[in-house]
Amino acid sequence: ILTGDHQPTEGHVVLDGEREDLATPAQARAAGIPNIPQEPEIIPHVSVAETGYAGSQPRKTGRRLDRTELRRRITADLTRLGFDKVLDPDLLGSQLTPAQRQLVEILRALTGDAKVIAFDEPTSS
Repeated sequence: ILTGDHQPTEGHVVLDGEREDLATPAQARAAGIPNIPQEPEIIPHVSVAETGYAGSQPRKTGRRLDRTELRRRITADLTRLGFDKVLDPDLLGSQLTPAQRQLVEILRALTGDAKVIAFDEPTSS
């Protein structure tokens, strides 16, 4: 219900004092409720840096990826979160261990506008 996958049969979700009608996962994410899935959704040929900011990558004029700004952001966020010792921003998804994949999912949630993070059995894999 919290992630918009199911609708409540009674009651409702309240976030920051406001009622939230979360009919879809996209609405839940827009409300600030990302989901860390049981099985991380990592693209094999995409770097940690690009995956960490999927959907919010910095762009230059003309919609081209701003790699300098992406590097600055990922370096700062990995250090701030304490992930810098276990995640290399240039590693591809196919090179990550299961634990690193989970950290990338957590990174994505923590670099967004999360108010609540839903974890779906994050240690099971």
